[in-house]
Amino acid sequence: MVSSPEPLPGRQLPGAIRWTGNEKVMIRFENVSIAYDRKSQPALDDVSIDIQRGEFVFLVGSSGSGKSTMLRLVLREYKTPHGQIYVAGQNVANVPSWRVPKFRRGIGVVFQDFRLIQTKTVFANVAYAMQVVGTSRAAIRAEVPRVLELVGLAGKGHRKPTELSGGEQQRVAIARAIVNQPAILLADEPTGNLDPITSAGIMDILEEINQNGTTVVMATHDDDIVDSMRKRVIELRHGKVVRDEAMAQYTSLIPIVPAASWQSAVGPAEKPNAEKPDAELQTGRERADSVLGVSDGPSSETTAEEEFMPQRLERQRDREPPLDGDAQTSTGNFMDEDQK
Repeated sequence: MVSSPEPLPGRQLPGAIRWTGNEKVMIRFENVSIAYDRKSQPALDDVSIDIQRGEFVFLVGSSGSGKSTMLRLVLREYKTPHGQIYVAGQNVANVPSWRVPKFRRGIGVVFQDFRLIQTKTVFANVAYAMQVVGTSRAAIRAEVPRVLELVGLAGKGHRKPTELSGGEQQRVAIARAIVNQPAILLADEPTGNLDPITSAGIMDILEEINQNGTTVVMATHDDDIVDSMRKRVIELRHGKVVRDEAMAQYTSLIPIVPAASWQSAVGPAEKPNAEKPDAELQTGRERADSVLGVSDGPSSETTAEEEFMPQRLERQRDREPPLDGDAQTSTGNFMDEDQK
């Protein structure tokens, strides 16, 4: 049985996720599988992961790989038919439907499409998240301006979402998600509709939120962001976890074949400019000369190249023998190609 982590600094919301133990695992998937219907491929297939308190984790993978499904399962939008999911030590399957809204108060969510109330001001959009949990008006008046300043929107609380840029609307969405000081922040493609410069600003905000103790899990296709931040990366493919790597990039680097394995397959490699016995040098020179048609003198043996060489090429070879310098240059090129 998984116990609950001890509380983070901040306000404990009534009915939100309870913190009673010392467990540091904030999100745990144990052999989780789910399919939307019997005929389709599983959205998640035997997924097992642990996400620690205070971690910043990227979920990456192609569309349909299972990233959004994982976030929805954490939010208890679905029940998984196979496996167990724990959020802050609480088995999500044991949360009854009537208690789900209270359960979600300990989780902040940022969406790609902002989901702001267009008829309300920026201040009212953020304040709404506090009103639904019963926060007093005095606390709202004090907290909302502080959070708007944190996300770079100080002085814009009176504006409507239609008066803001896309990046500013996403900042409002982030402010709304964190105003209740959640222990977990889920972000589903928060920079998907933003330009690179605006996206970098959004990531700076999420990074600061994470440094304040909030566990951040972000699904994304933005390889530049993942590569620049070097956080933990969980890669999904067809519903399976194919990579779980700390301080990683969006795409895993191609492993380099060990030298011993390569040499055992193709033979010992020849290093340029290395000293070799005369016999090896002579062997290499003779092999090159045989291809180029260069000979130090008459030979009683006929090589395979000479035997099958067309007469036109034989006449051209006899008529225009290569100079010593040309022969050496060509031999060097041949050796380079041989080494490749």
